[in-house]
Amino acid sequence: MDAIIERVVQAQGVSRKDLFSSSRRQPHVLARALITWEATGGGAATLSEVAKRLGRDPSTLLSAVSRYRRERPALFEDAQAAWLDEGDGS
Repeated sequence: MDAIIERVVQAQGVSRKDLFSSSRRQPHVLARALITWEATGGGAATLSEVAKRLGRDPSTLLSAVSRYRRERPALFEDAQAAWLDEGDGS
């Protein structure tokens, strides 16, 4: 999951400090949602594991994923493509 966190932090331009903080600012919430989507969709971690790692409630993460998948679907398609590519040995 560390690689996923690092990739999302760099791509979204947020700091690790902010990612793990109690901040509810949009860029931080979006980064957490992307991490959740990529980690759970790619089989790197369960929702409970991601929630524990990010210091968030699982339902909070699911709400963020749901909201941002509606509002910014292209970001989640890119994340899905990334873990699908990793799964085929590319």
